[in-house]
Amino acid sequence: MNKVLKDHKQVGKKLQPPFLNYFDDWQTQFIEVSFMDNIVPEIIWLAFLNDKLGVSQSAELSLNFLKIIRGIRQEKTTKCFSFISDFEVLTKSEKEQILKASNHLLDRIKPNIFPLIKVFPKSPLNFLFSDIPEYNQEDVSEVKRILKSIDGKRNKESVWALGNIIYHLFLLDILRVTKESSLIHLPEIEKYPATELSRKVASAIRASIYPIIKSKKRAIENSDWQKYFWNRAFEIEPYVINNFYFD
Repeated sequence: MNKVLKDHKQVGKKLQPPFLNYFDDWQTQFIEVSFMDNIVPEIIWLAFLNDKLGVSQSAELSLNFLKIIRGIRQEKTTKCFSFISDFEVLTKSEKEQILKASNHLLDRIKPNIFPLIKVFPKSPLNFLFSDIPEYNQEDVSEVKRILKSIDGKRNKESVWALGNIIYHLFLLDILRVTKESSLIHLPEIEKYPATELSRKVASAIRASIYPIIKSKKRAIENSDWQKYFWNRAFEIEPYVINNFYFD
């Protein structure tokens, strides 16, 4: 078997990624996922943080933010709030508590995602801001630049953002893997795609993320954010929607 896929379990002629072991009913739970349509809108805020702060600092900052959210909600499920649509479930009271408890973190989070929020003011993350001014062309250009950087699942920026999510899952004690898994070498992902090990880790990350994104429990396909994100993109540049994320 290819070394990159050694963490997978062979079931008949198919290779089953390791994360599926966490979902007993995965064969009926999961449906087809589009990276551009479904994953990009969820991870773009992490891509912004990675771009501004670097992968390590971004991962640690966002993790501490998510710990506060899960603590306030006394979250016992696998909802880790790495995905923007997760924030749709927050109540007004929870949002107020999050703002108070995470004030020391928001000083670093808010400035670095502000162009995203100005272009998408109805984002589930908008509660972090007391005032959202009208976007300008510089904001749109910045969003387009980040979108282009994550427009493919093998782009290093995409892999880094997805790697942040796996890091969140590890440290929130949602995901556990065996010592044989390539994911135990997660810090190597900062070197992607320069080293063979980083490419193996990237493959394991992608295989693990897809089941999470489209499980029925997550209901991302019915997310208001997903619909709003692409409708808003078309609203801003209505003639050729691809121009919104490709120069």
